[in-house]
Amino acid sequence: MLIVGNTFWNVFWILFFWIPVVLLWVSALVDIIRRPDLSGWATAGWVVLIFVLPIIGSLIYFAACPQRVRT
Repeated sequence: MLIVGNTFWNVFWILFFWIPVVLLWVSALVDIIRRPDLSGWATAGWVVLIFVLPIIGSLIYFAACPQRVRT
């Protein structure tokens, strides 16, 4: 039996919570892997942090990492 209220909240959580969280996580991982200025140990440390604490680790990464200088 399909319950309309339950379906709405499932879609709500997927659209407004899970999709942004997954995009934040993936963008942090891609940025870490593509950065040439991070050493191998720094890259590994950030990746481990993001896998252990996905949401908080991604937010810490974007707040703590210095901006790249583009020339």
